[in-house]
Formats: sequence, structure tokens, C-alpha cells
Amino acid sequence: MVNPLTVLRTIRHLSPRQVAHQLRHRVSGPAQEPAQVAVHGCTGIAVDASWVPPSCEGEALEGGALVNLFGAASHDPLREGWQPSGRDPLWLYTLHYHGWINAPSADPTVIRGLLLNWIDNHTRGTGWEPYPTAMRVLHWIGWLSRHDGILGGNQKRWIYGSIAAQLVHLERHLERHLDGNHLWTDLVALATAGLTLSGPLPARLCDRWLPSLVETVCDQLDDDGVHRERTPTYHCLLAEQLGGVVKALSLRPGGSPTLAPTLVGALGRMCALVPAFTHPDGDVALWGDSQRGAPVTPQALAARFAARLAEGDADAREAGFFRRCWGPWTVLWNAGGTGLDRQVGHIHADALAVEISLAGERVIVDAGVGTYVTGDDRTYSRSTAAHNTVDVDGRDQHELWAS
Repeated sequence: MVNPLTVLRTIRHLSPRQVAHQLRHRVSGPAQEPAQVAVHGCTGIAVDASWVPPSCEGEALEGGALVNLFGAASHDPLREGWQPSGRDPLWLYTLHYHGWINAPSADPTVIRGLLLNWIDNHTRGTGWEPYPTAMRVLHWIGWLSRHDGILGGNQKRWIYGSIAAQLVHLERHLERHLDGNHLWTDLVALATAGLTLSGPLPARLCDRWLPSLVETVCDQLDDDGVHRERTPTYHCLLAEQLGGVVKALSLRPGGSPTLAPTLVGALGRMCALVPAFTHPDGDVALWGDSQRGAPVTPQALAARFAARLAEGDADAREAGFFRRCWGPWTVLWNAGGTGLDRQVGHIHADALAVEISLAGERVIVDAGVGTYVTGDDRTYSRSTAAHNTVDVDGRDQHELWAS
């Protein structure tokens, strides 16, 4: 049982609004059941294939089975369903992101069948929680921008009716209780839908949520452009998402002359600081909840924006990330603070942690993150012992609990 004093010490980092949303969430539970699974309001796609969807996660085979999904064995949702028991919660989330629908090898007719099957058979459950809903909306928009033409009349009504219901459900259940990268992604999905879909619902979403996204981006970035959760993997993912919004604004007639410059500037700062936490292999240092081989690595992010990762020394002074290079040696140093203290579940005891590469190979690394499930593995991955930093009498740098 958690010490009540620990709870009180945690609450003092939260805003009153966040505390209220936490209480509401704990009473009502995760938002897994939408009021409706299809609504009117979306009539079509308003962008073409020049709008690039988020990076892929997994692949769909010819028969509909999914492979390479968060490192797990293949899964056939047409036969095994969309809510299989005994699976890791993060695997279930990844299943419902639908990041596999835009893989280069994907057959559009197979994907169409999977989407329609999901609409028919997953009317409640994990897939309707806000974060997977937001991620899925972004991937669906990418798929529709390329393959809307293969849909028949009824299929279009089903898919656009479903995406409208998902958007309505999402805006009713924004993850304000968590804030941080989850709220950022929720708002990205709503704003992107408003910019890329046609119909009265997208128009309303754009007017309401694009300004909220701008406010959140400004709030969650340090002055130097690093996301304040200080997790390099999240930073790259969020930069990619923001790039999608910026691209959608550029494709929209008239754009948004009052808001677009702020987002363009934020994206530029985010990308410019990526080298400060990047190893010579093109992937991130394992600070915070980072992992190697995530869908959006620094190298992948640079390629998306037709840029080249800077080499040599790099600083993100506000965030406390530094890279120094001496011949074949590269040293990455985490000299920052706790990060976004109102997102307490993602804080790690990694202050003053060091990672080192020699001739492009990592030789000293932190433990990284393998799970978000509360337990021994999660506790260890966040502890001081899991990071290359100072350990004083076996005590953690921070009071870490839950997940």
C-alpha cells in the first residue's frame, strides 16, 4: 500500500485541474466504451498522399495476420479478436494504434477488411481508450489519404462514421489527468483531423483544438526546444506528430497565419536539439522511458524531414542534455532535472547519467525500458541503479512509485 504522505507529496506537483481530472478518472475508470460507434460529421478526406502518416509499427500479412508488433508473435485479429487476453497492456495499445496499416508491404484491400472488421467487432475495449484512439486516427488519416478511392459507398459511410465517433469520444475524454505527451498526442489527433478531413465535425475540431495544441506545445517545450518530459524517444515521436500538423497546415488553403508560425518554430527547435541525446548509431540515449529501435528514432526523424543529423558536440542546455566527441569516443551526459513533474509516472532517477559509444558502438548504456506495467521490472528500470550515475547508500534520487 502506498504511504499517504507519498500521495500528498505527489499531489503538490499537480495543478488543481489535474487533481480533479485524476479523481474523475479513478472513479469512472478508463474510457473504453464510446457513446456511439458511428456518427455523422465527416464526409471525406481533404488531403492527398503528400500528407505523410506517422511511422509504421508492425505489418499486416496477406491473410490479415499481424507481425512485428512490439516484438511479439504474430496475431490474427480476424480469428483471435481485437481484445485477446493475457497480453501486455502496451502490446494491446500498439495493436490498436493501427500503425501497421501504412506499412509499405500492406495490401490496401487487406487493410480495408481489417478496418471494417475492427469497426464491427471492437465496439468497446482497450482500442477506445484515448491514447490508442488518437494514434489510430492519425494512421487512418494517412491510409485514407492514399486509399479512399478503393472504398465503396457503404464502406465510406462506415469508416468515416467510425472516425467521427472516435474523434467525438476522444475530445470527451482528453487525458488531462495525465497531461504530458498523452495530452499532446490527443490534441495533435484532433487538430490534424480538423485540418485533413472534410465535413462539419472537422471544421469544428480545427477551430476548437488547434489553438489548444499551440498552447500545449508552448507549455511542454523547454526554451531550447526539448520536450519537458526529457525522454528522448518521446521527444522524437512528438516532433514527428508536430511535423504532421505543420504539413497539414501547409496543405490547407489559407493555412493559419496566426498559429502556424508558432508551430513551425517549435518544430524547428525540437529537431535542432535532437543530436544532444543521439548516439553515433543514430538512435537515442536510454534516458527516461526511452527505448532503442522505436518507430521514430533520431535518424528516422531526420530522414522524414530530408535533413542530416549533425555530428560532433551538441548541447541542449535548458534540458541538460550534452554530447561531446573526442576521436572515436562519444559521451552523452544527462545533467538536467526531473522533467515534467506533473507527469510523475514517467520520471526516472537518471540525473547525471552517462552513456558512451566507442567507434560507433555503445559500450556504456542505461537499462532502458521494457514495460509500463507496475512491478519489479518497471521499478528497476526507473531506479538509480538502472542508470550510470551516482548511487548514495542504495537510495533512489527520487521518490518513485506506481507507473
